[in-house]
Amino acid sequence: MDTLTQLGELALGSRLKRLSDYIMKEGKEIYSNNHIEFDPRWFSVFYVIQDQSPISIMEIADDLKVNHPSVIQTIKELEKRGYVMSAQDKGDKRKRIVNISEKGMDLVAKMRPLWDDIATTMH
Repeated sequence: MDTLTQLGELALGSRLKRLSDYIMKEGKEIYSNNHIEFDPRWFSVFYVIQDQSPISIMEIADDLKVNHPSVIQTIKELEKRGYVMSAQDKGDKRKRIVNISEKGMDLVAKMRPLWDDIATTMH
């Protein structure tokens, strides 16, 4: 029995969460099958950084319409793996500026063909 399906619209949030979890799992498998160490949860933040680097944490949050703490958490994960670097803004000590690293640029080069394939498949 699938209670969430039976509940229909009443469980819309839970059903969307289940779908999101499934898509993330599949994305992780795609990266893993291509020998890429990357969590799909990082994608939007990483993509903005690789596209707009250097960029402030606040600009990333505003661009993605997500909260500031979640961007900080993702950036910490990306920094741990060496994909990005962040530093305090010289002009405004309250700001952190994020740049893609050399390792991050190498990762983008590996991932771009996968992104293209995923985009093609989704259309």
